[in-house]
Amino acid sequence: MNILFVNHHGYSSNSAVHIICLATELVAMGEDVAVAVPEGKDTRPPRNVSFKSVTYESAPTMRFDDGRQADLIHAWTPRQNVACITRKLSAIHRCPYLGLIDE
Repeated sequence: MNILFVNHHGYSSNSAVHIICLATELVAMGEDVAVAVPEGKDTRPPRNVSFKSVTYESAPTMRFDDGRQADLIHAWTPRQNVACITRKLSAIHRCPYLGLIDE
């Protein structure tokens, strides 16, 4: 499964710690994982991570190792910037998302 996490900030945020741990475990289970962060917000992941890192800007066109787009998007926190990009990516990748409270 191709899983894309969307973080509200870069890799120095508290949320990134949780995402990094989950992404690492999912990769160990055989899933292909990427994390999207906003441009200009600590876009460099920690060293030796096993998942892909993309910016919000490059996430719409990203492909996973199997050449496909995301199968599932996980919006990390219901912040407005995350909600906007998650809904956009869900439409582009034609996949469901979780983690948002819909109006």
